Amino acid sequence: MFRHESGFTLIELVVVIIILGILSVVAAPKFISINKDAKVSVLEGAKAALSTANRFSYSKAVLQGQELIDATSANIDMDSDGTADLIGYYGLIKFVVSAKEYAGLDDNLIISKHYGGTGPTLSHFLISFADNPASAANQCFLSVDYPDVAEGSVTYELVTEDC
Repeated sequence: MFRHESGFTLIELVVVIIILGILSVVAAPKFISINKDAKVSVLEGAKAALSTANRFSYSKAVLQGQELIDATSANIDMDSDGTADLIGYYGLIKFVVSAKEYAGLDDNLIISKHYGGTGPTLSHFLISFADNPASAANQCFLSVDYPDVAEGSVTYELVTEDC
């Protein structure tokens, strides 16, 4: 007697593989851009955190009459305990270690001096990823420029070409 077996034919299997291949080619770029979006979001979060920390330290400095001083020692009491905790730069967070600590930046981020130019000012630094630091070849960072004078504003620039 003739026995009928059920299953896929070779043609059906090939067609399914081709369709899956086409779908993966179409979907892959969307998943690849998720990594870039994640890095950009982390840098935007760092910008918001540092901006908030600077606004808070500036508010404290104004209340304590320290907003016009480029201090060399701690002059801003951040926790209202009567002891100065932070070295201020016209009321802003002066040193990058303090900036990272007070802003609560992610441990995967590093703060470094500007990679370009011959004499970057002390008031300019970059925030980038520890596994891929900012450089001329890696344009994925947050650039932070502090004012050169009292009562100036901090400028933040996201550079995301290579994220």
